[in-house]
This record gives sequence, C-alpha cells and structure tokens, in this order.
Amino acid sequence: MRKPLLLVAVGAILLLLFLLMLWPARVAVGWLLPENVALSGLRGTVWQGTATQLNIDGHPVGALSWDAHLFSLLGGRPRWQIELSRASGFARAEVAVTTSGSVTVANLTAASPLAGIADLVELAGTGGNLTLNLPILELEDGMLTALAGRVVVDSLSPIGLTDVDLGTLELDVPAEQSPPFSGALSAVSGPLIVEDGRLELQADGSYTVSGRVKARDDAPQDIRQGLQFLGAPDPNGFYPFLQRGSL
Repeated sequence: MRKPLLLVAVGAILLLLFLLMLWPARVAVGWLLPENVALSGLRGTVWQGTATQLNIDGHPVGALSWDAHLFSLLGGRPRWQIELSRASGFARAEVAVTTSGSVTVANLTAASPLAGIADLVELAGTGGNLTLNLPILELEDGMLTALAGRVVVDSLSPIGLTDVDLGTLELDVPAEQSPPFSGALSAVSGPLIVEDGRLELQADGSYTVSGRVKARDDAPQDIRQGLQFLGAPDPNGFYPFLQRGSL
C-alpha cells in the first residue's frame, strides 16, 4: 500500500509545481507586489515573463523581464534573474524571496544618468552618471539587513551649474556589517579633494554623508566660490560638509 500512496503523493507534488509554473503573471502581481508598485503590458507567467513598464509610486521606471530558477522552488526560496531596461540605463540582479517576506538581492549591477532617476530619488537638477555594483543587499520587513558594494558617480555637476564637472566620486561599503552601514566616500578624479568622507546608512533608509572637502590648486573659480557656502575652512583649507536624507 505504501508504494501507491507514495506515487500519488509524488504525482500531487508534480501537479502542484506544474500549476505554479503556469501561474499567469497578470494574476500573480495582485498577490506579490506592494501597493505602490505596478506592472503593465504583462506577458508570461510569474516564473518567466516580461512587462512593458514598471511603475513605482506612479513614476515609470522601465521595461522588466524575469526568469526563475525553477529548482529553487523545491527549497522554498524561489530565485529570479531580473533585468530592468530603459532608454538611458539598465539594472540586473538575482532576487530571492521567502514566505516570511525577506528579500535577498545578489550581484546587482546598474547604470543610469542621474537625470533618469530624478523622479525616484531627490536629485532634481543634479547631473552625472551613476554606476552600481552591489554583491549583496538584503531586506526584511522593509528594513535593510545587509549591504555591500560600490557606487560611482562620474561627470557630477551640482544643481544649477550644468557646465561644472566635479569629476568622479566613489562610495565603497564593505561587507559583513550590520545596521547602521558605513561606507568610505572619496574623490577619484576631478577638481575636489575629499578627506574623511563617510556615509552612514540606517536600516530604514535614512542616511548621513559627511566629511571635508577642498578645491585642488587648478580648480575653476566657480568651484572655489561654491565651496564657500559650506562655511569657514579649517587651517588646511578644507570645508566641512554634512548632508542628511532618506532613500
């Protein structure tokens, strides 16, 4: 009797997996996505499909495609290879979720002009190009629990000074940290020297960026004058800076 029961059980499991594999994406999004995220132009299933447009808080982000690692279903932690594409940039990552609501993003790579994400992040009027390379990013109940990687902004221009190039800034966040996360901010090239540059990022997305900055000897006069708005320099000519915000 045990063998027929075992065969029935295996058959039931295979049938369930088959039904899950055919779960239409247009039905699944109502169950899986938060209220502020919407997909349009859906094709395929929840495991493999495309959407012509991803919208977050009403802002268009780009076209989306996804492809699941089907064997990850057996472990109860499904994983998708996800790619976001738009006219001015892209993002790729492997995303895993659990029934408890935790999300793990691995090997996230992305590139975009800052103007292309101004609707999502408070960067209106700031010019430049953003590149992300994050080996790990984890969320649990909407709170950041793990983060590591590098963020680079090149050809950076401040608000109102589109003809000014501040060069390339780089932020490195080392692995194996718990909140708050700390990263080192440095000027790789350009007219600025940054010392003691530091990012502190809380689990809820609030951040503080601080450090000291001064112009190089050959920096344009506009940049020298702009730094004066930061306050009084120290004896070595460095101006302190402090910026707080939330992602």
